[in-house]
Amino acid sequence: MALLAAGCSGEPAGPAGDEAAATAHSFGLLTLRIAPQPGNEPAEPAAGTSLELSATAHLARYRALDPDQVARLLALPLDPQRELPALDECGWFDPTRDADEEDVAHDDEGEIDLLEAGDIRIVAPARSLALRPRSFAGLLPFVSGTVYQEAQINVAAGFEQPIEIGAAGGATVGGFGLRVLLPALPAVGVAAPVAATSAGGGAASGAALELRWTVARAAAETMYLELQGTERPAGPVLRCNVDDVGRFAVPRRLLDALDPMDTGSVLLEAVRLRRTPFHARGLGEAEVRVIASERQRLATH
Repeated sequence: MALLAAGCSGEPAGPAGDEAAATAHSFGLLTLRIAPQPGNEPAEPAAGTSLELSATAHLARYRALDPDQVARLLALPLDPQRELPALDECGWFDPTRDADEEDVAHDDEGEIDLLEAGDIRIVAPARSLALRPRSFAGLLPFVSGTVYQEAQINVAAGFEQPIEIGAAGGATVGGFGLRVLLPALPAVGVAAPVAATSAGGGAASGAALELRWTVARAAAETMYLELQGTERPAGPVLRCNVDDVGRFAVPRRLLDALDPMDTGSVLLEAVRLRRTPFHARGLGEAEVRVIASERQRLATH
């Protein structure tokens, strides 16, 4: 499902409405992320260990902008359909590329309206949090409406009950409710160096770095690895879209490009992602992305 540019947004009928509907699109994106608390990242959190559950929401209608501009302007989370390489391949991405007013200066009609569905409540076992809307007249000359600020709670690791999500609805977006399951944390570790493979494209010289992880008991839609150099944390990142089979070899030539100073380490984020669509009045398409992620520093030799 292509969330951005997903469909018209319910403009009024008639010639004016037909013209607006042809260029206006709306979407809803709720993101839940479960991860070890910063500074406390065991390889395999035991049941009862405290994890951090964070939540964000983006409900929007836009026109005269392309999906990449909207994603950058709203700082949307990674879109697995548009921002990952092919399965079992690696690719370079620049996380510092932001949008600014120059991105839409060529079109005076470019605008984003941030929509409102009332309080969005997220209920985990024994804990809950609420995303509450705040109205802003103009975040940017072409962005205005309702902002949902990120919220976090601590939850126990190892629970398998579904998380309930619900909103009563507001003036621009109707109410909705659904249940989602969290993917398991990957628990990535490093195996001994292996012979170079063609993963990521082409033959690699030297020993590849083989990563291993705990295979999910239930299939998640997507798993990917994101690696960064320790000396350039704001530099390009290497993303590998991997099959969730418990192992993947990163070619040495890509590791060398991440670590030109030969520090012997890189930063890794391993992510499992599950997507669940939902429906609400006022949104062309909508989904919840539930993410289980962990970060660590890896020795590369």
